Formats: sequence, C-alpha cells, structure tokens
Amino acid sequence: TPIIIQSTFTLNQANNGVGGAIFNASSSLTLRDITLSNNHANGDGGGIYNEGALSVDTGVFNGNTALYGGGAIGHRGSILEILNSNFQNNQAQGGGAVGAWSGTNTVIGNTIFSQNNATNGSGGAIVSSASSTTFTNVSVLNNAAADSGGGILSTGSLTINVGLFANNTAIYGGGI
Repeated sequence: TPIIIQSTFTLNQANNGVGGAIFNASSSLTLRDITLSNNHANGDGGGIYNEGALSVDTGVFNGNTALYGGGAIGHRGSILEILNSNFQNNQAQGGGAVGAWSGTNTVIGNTIFSQNNATNGSGGAIVSSASSTTFTNVSVLNNAAADSGGGILSTGSLTINVGLFANNTAIYGGGI
C-alpha cells in the first residue's frame, strides 16, 4: 500500500498512456499534503491514474491535463476519497479535474474546484459514474464543460451536503 506524504510532482508526462505523475494499478494509494502541477497524460489522469482505492487529504492540483478523462485524477478503482483539497486550472476532454468511473464510491469534502475545463465532453470539474457520490462543504466555481455538467456530471446517486455552485457553464446543466 503506497503512502506519499509532503511531496510535489510537477512537469511529469505519460507520453503513451495514463497517469502523468502517478500510476497505481491495483493497491490502495494514500496521499497527504501533496502538490501535483502541470503534469500531462496522453490518456486518462493527467496527474494521477488509479485503479485501487485512493485517499487524498490536503492536495493541491493545478494545471494538470489529460487527453481523455480526468485532468488531475482519473479513477477506476473501488473508493475515491478527497478531503481538504484544491483543484484549479485542470483540463481534459471529460472530467476537467476528476474522472471517476466503473462503479466507484466517491466522497469529496472541504474541497474547492475552480476554473477546470472539460474541453470536449461533460463534467467541467467532475464526471462521476460512481454508484454513489457524496459532496460535503464543496465549492464548484467557474468551471466549464463543452456538453453537460459545467460543474459536475453524475450518472449515479448524488448527495450534496452544503455546496456552493457559481459561474459554471455548459450546454446542459451549468452547475450539475
């Protein structure tokens, strides 16, 4: 079980695949007090691509890009937990900041998503096809999607406990 604490990943690139800075194939991954900036993947997960459980606490994700989904994080694992974090200026075709797919359970709390962009799809900040997605005390500001969900696109169960959605844009569902 990898644990990464007080670390910075910048200007890393996955030229022909996923996970510009970090690729985790199957184990649980724990990240605490980390910064990922200006990383790129020519697949999913410009900053991180994860297939196991992923827990992030106190993360800064800025300027990460992915050719396909999840500018900062592409997640196809079991559980995705993001707490006390900031996602800004990340970009992908879908899920400008976060793409969570394949029936995952997603929990996001005390986190800000701002100025993220889904350039050719949905979920300016987040696209989630998780069976359950819960947001608590989340701000989703100034994000954009080319299609649906300027802030969030969720195709599963969605619960929001205290959220601020402002100035998000999309063709359908500016905020959600």
